Amino acid sequence: MKELRALVTLLSKQKTKNIEIIGQDEKPESLIHRLYHSISNNEICTEEEAIALLYQTNNKQAYNKLKNRLKQRLINTLFFIDVNKPSFTDYRKALHGVGKNWAAVILLLDRSARHTAIGIAETTLKTALKYDLTEFALLLARQIAKHYAYLHPNRKKYLFYKKHVEELKKVFDAEMLVEDYYNIMSREFNLSKSSKKKTHFEQLKLYCQELKELQKEIKSYRFNADTFQLLTYEKLLEKDYRGVIELSHQAKDFFESKPFKDLLGQILFNYDLIRSYLILHEFTNAEKYLDENISLIKTFNFHWFRCRNFKFILLTNTKRYQELNSLMLDVLESKALTKFPAFHESWLIKEAYINFLILVGRINPSRNKKLRAFSVNRFLNEVPIFTKDKRGLNVSILIAQLLFFILNKKENEIIDRLDSLNQYCHRYLKKDDTLRSNCFIKMLMKLPEANYNPIRVQRYVDKYYKVLSSTPAEISEQSSEVEIIPYEDLWEMVLGVLEKRRGGRKRIR
Repeated sequence: MKELRALVTLLSKQKTKNIEIIGQDEKPESLIHRLYHSISNNEICTEEEAIALLYQTNNKQAYNKLKNRLKQRLINTLFFIDVNKPSFTDYRKALHGVGKNWAAVILLLDRSARHTAIGIAETTLKTALKYDLTEFALLLARQIAKHYAYLHPNRKKYLFYKKHVEELKKVFDAEMLVEDYYNIMSREFNLSKSSKKKTHFEQLKLYCQELKELQKEIKSYRFNADTFQLLTYEKLLEKDYRGVIELSHQAKDFFESKPFKDLLGQILFNYDLIRSYLILHEFTNAEKYLDENISLIKTFNFHWFRCRNFKFILLTNTKRYQELNSLMLDVLESKALTKFPAFHESWLIKEAYINFLILVGRINPSRNKKLRAFSVNRFLNEVPIFTKDKRGLNVSILIAQLLFFILNKKENEIIDRLDSLNQYCHRYLKKDDTLRSNCFIKMLMKLPEANYNPIRVQRYVDKYYKVLSSTPAEISEQSSEVEIIPYEDLWEMVLGVLEKRRGGRKRIR
């Protein structure tokens, strides 16, 4: 009761009545209410749109004041987030609770409520230690040790918490070390020129050797999660996918050994298992861990869409085309998709290929729900990010256009694009990782020369097809954004279209 009384006295009604949070005494017509809900409902995306909505004139000064008020309310509201939801794991609940309690300790110390602050700190430290929240644990232990050292002397307790500080500092230093290595490697491999990649890889190997030694002693969640990620990254760069699989299982075993669950760790290393099994063409194993991730992810967040991306890759590589239709409908019907522009455009491109599969008879569309009919002009307008890409990633768009021109016997449009396609291949598809795309486009470009005769076409493209088939696709998230459907399978469909044309069958629409 003593601690409770201290808190009540400190937080009297007089001192808390002016705290503003979202949802408190809001009137629907108020500007702050309108701004909040317009952003929440994706009705506005820019400051110009917000000003136009809220003010009759271009009142930037008034808008800035309103924006800052909303920002402060949102920050205040963060402390009232309900973590007692199924989507919050024990680990995330602990993280939120410990973070809020640490803030309370600092505020209470500042208000001279030391005994109340230390009582909360001691209870919170136990939670922080249980959930490997090293940084918070170290901060809490330092305050408690200081308290029992001389502010409220107690030798036994001082030595007890001093030992905690020493042990936690060692763990914290290890966590900072692996975080630094992770940041360095992420930056170097993403931003450096390819000529330096080998040097960076050698540095990564040295880092990994050091971290493996530290793993024998440091058992914290954060340190091991980051270390396992660097170790698996090393194996991925070596194309040692069996090694990736082994390390991913070790990581999952480590997470399961903890007295708490954090789904993010399991999800991330499941991705490594999925990726590796896909590359090894062990599709049953890939699907096992993909289904596990799908079962773990309940909200429409980044990981929900990433899992569906992997599902698309799995289905196309196992020729389970019929399942693609329902998958596509589920994704496109999600209102959250527009929050992730790159994912959104990627799925619109996939939608074009699904339409192609429907038209060539590989998919029997749902009677209840159907995809939109394909339109080339609308398609190009809806994918501006990929259309403007100049690194070879818009190959999937160029190929989609050609496929529909072939379907609809638009020979003039195909011929009009031959010169630009040839230049595009020469400029952007010269590297080894774009060889398959280069070959496939060259094959499509041979169609007019062979007068769309399927037998003659096969003779004209023979050299390109041999290169294509002798260069296996390395299945990955990035490559699947370019090669939406394996080119060998897509080529078989193109020949099927030409066979129908040769037989004088009705034009496919």
